[in-house]
Amino acid sequence: MTTTNPTSSDTTELTPPQEGFEASAGALNALTTAAEHHGQDPKDTIHRPSSHESSHKWLSKILPASTLEGLETRFHMGNYVIINRTTGQKTFEPMSIYVRVGMHLLYYGSMQAKLLQWQETENLLRAQSVKMGEEYDSPQSKVHIGAFIESFDLSSTLSELVEPDPDKYPNFNAFFAREIRPDARPIEDPGNGNVISSPADCRLTAFPTIDLATKYWIKGFGFTIAKLLGDDEGLAKTFEGGSILINRLAPQDYHRWHSPITGKVISVKEIEGTYYTVNPQAINQAGTLDVFCENRRSVMLVDCRSGPVAIVAIGAMLVGSIKYVNGVENVDTEITRGQCLGAFYYGGSTVVVLYPRGSAVLDEDLVRNSTNERPCETLVRVGERVGLITDIKQKPVFTGFATYGAKIAQNGSVAAKPANPFKDPTFPDAIFVETLKIGTPPRNINLQMDTGSWQLWTYDTNCTSEDTPIKFYDPSQSSTSKLIDDSSWSAGYGNGAFMKNLSSIYTDTVKFAKVVLPDQAIGRPRQSCKTSMSQVTQGLVGLGYGSWPNANPPQNTFFTQLAPTLKLPLFTASLNYRHPGYYDFGFVDRRKYQGPLRYFPVPTLPTPNLWGVNATAYRVGKGIDVKPFDGGALPTFIDSGGAFIFLPEKYVNDYYAHAPFVESATVDINHNNNPTPSHLFPCARILPDLSIGVGDYWATIPGLLLRGAQYNETTCISNLLISGLSSAVSPDGALFGLPFMRTTFTVFKNDPNEGPTVGLATKPLGRSYLDN
Repeated sequence: MTTTNPTSSDTTELTPPQEGFEASAGALNALTTAAEHHGQDPKDTIHRPSSHESSHKWLSKILPASTLEGLETRFHMGNYVIINRTTGQKTFEPMSIYVRVGMHLLYYGSMQAKLLQWQETENLLRAQSVKMGEEYDSPQSKVHIGAFIESFDLSSTLSELVEPDPDKYPNFNAFFAREIRPDARPIEDPGNGNVISSPADCRLTAFPTIDLATKYWIKGFGFTIAKLLGDDEGLAKTFEGGSILINRLAPQDYHRWHSPITGKVISVKEIEGTYYTVNPQAINQAGTLDVFCENRRSVMLVDCRSGPVAIVAIGAMLVGSIKYVNGVENVDTEITRGQCLGAFYYGGSTVVVLYPRGSAVLDEDLVRNSTNERPCETLVRVGERVGLITDIKQKPVFTGFATYGAKIAQNGSVAAKPANPFKDPTFPDAIFVETLKIGTPPRNINLQMDTGSWQLWTYDTNCTSEDTPIKFYDPSQSSTSKLIDDSSWSAGYGNGAFMKNLSSIYTDTVKFAKVVLPDQAIGRPRQSCKTSMSQVTQGLVGLGYGSWPNANPPQNTFFTQLAPTLKLPLFTASLNYRHPGYYDFGFVDRRKYQGPLRYFPVPTLPTPNLWGVNATAYRVGKGIDVKPFDGGALPTFIDSGGAFIFLPEKYVNDYYAHAPFVESATVDINHNNNPTPSHLFPCARILPDLSIGVGDYWATIPGLLLRGAQYNETTCISNLLISGLSSAVSPDGALFGLPFMRTTFTVFKNDPNEGPTVGLATKPLGRSYLDN
């Protein structure tokens, strides 16, 4: 979409600047005059797409051939690409004829250092915008309403309006700023205070940092956050390194903007400017003026739970005015997410929203579309989720984890490092590995923490992995180790792995942070550790409660042994996508989750003494169609050692019915030469979101987190599988693995008076969600 800016040598091929400027100015004046005098059908002039044959003929009569052809070549005028968020399909969006003329004028405005027309361009655009504002406020302008509806094929959208009858609007501007019924644009997940909504029906680009926005999208010279905010350097520092969403409204869109968050208005600042076009080619063209900082705009600063948010309403070519509604611009006004803030009158326009660094996590699909090799805008609607806010008003508890899990985070806490045991670079976080100290003197041992099993075990001494010899825990070198005579144990796992008659059990001291756990049972497997797993983890810590099954004599689990020594008989898991997470023991860190923390009793599960909940309902994608699980209660394991989600077949089939690009296949997903029925899809596609209800708690798993390893160069494996394929999950049961836990702060509590419970709360996805 970006093009090369003409150099000084290029300009010799063009019409002399003054001639080109006057021709473009004349073309714009002819369009607005035709609209003003109603001498021609509006759909044949100002509302006509510039790519239409009649538009080209009309422009050819007014613009010199060298101006029309030369500038068209440099700006690639006519159409630009957008992507439909729902279908993933890319389409060309036509450019209105007046916008095309505006691109010519922007070119001349961009030559301000060499030419004298810059001020003339500003004066012209301002005068033409005022002219059209006055025209479209007049009763005679009603003639434009029908032509506008026909030109942009808006008939099917009239039923969404508060007033669906076009004849009842007093003038064209009243129709242009038409109100829409609230039920026509429902606010997604209205009870979730962490959701960021789209402020408009728009074409959106989303960038986790402002530097990315200037790399991929905003190419005009002179753009700075300080300038955008009205030369306010102090305020600009608030948003330094922050996120930016650019919401462009095309003329045919619903032209009101809404609040993306809930908060209180701090201030509103009006900034005078001109009315350049804001179409993508104007924004993407290197060397042109930056239209966001040149155009008329209004900056609303809102204080929300994550800190300040700047909502910048920017006028564009022929926009007559920007108006707030219902007094929302007054300082200290409380506004809610989805509330209408204001309206633009005729023309295109843009809403830019700024978030301070670390306060917002933008939806991955929007970021991906915006930062591809060929970036493009995504069609979204008012109220649609575009990201999540995080609570940066609270100071973080832990810092300095550049070495991923090499440091203990805090007393009672251990950092969890994402790891890839399968030599698959496309699946780098299939498990999480934690470092515990075992024995005396203590030896650092990397272990996988697993809420879906019971035993703590390590590979045998000096066993050899596939590539390199690795030193493991050696009880003979520990002064506190004790062999339990005539002991034995066995273990089975959902991936089909089964270890039988695994030799002896030792006890030894286990430490992490300032926690010391003496006499913990540690299993020692008899068979070889020639496995890729042993290269990233030297064993496993089962975090189930009660005692080990199939152990002789019986042994307490790690958590059962540890719980009486903790301040509270619980541990929490906060796991991230492709970045470190944390296990905290004995306390609940309020700063790791948002909203209420809800507790649910652990139901009767097919396998005892493991953690789980009764899931109650689900929904697919971004719709509001909630479907209950049969009986309103689906017994579900919560398994931090599993990379998948398992649901009964009927629900899995319903999910994939929303993703027709997914195909069934048999794949060795566990890398154990045991092919399993699975689902494949093009890696370039994004699976639908899957929301899971547990009572009144809802977890939304973004489609990205359901993408597993790559099957081949272009095909990926889905992490949503049919129950019954795992030996740990019956066909009518379920298991929620890492895709669920990455979205949910989870508490595992076993109070002697209350019994085992699981607490669930919303967890920000964090910056790691965007690093893909």
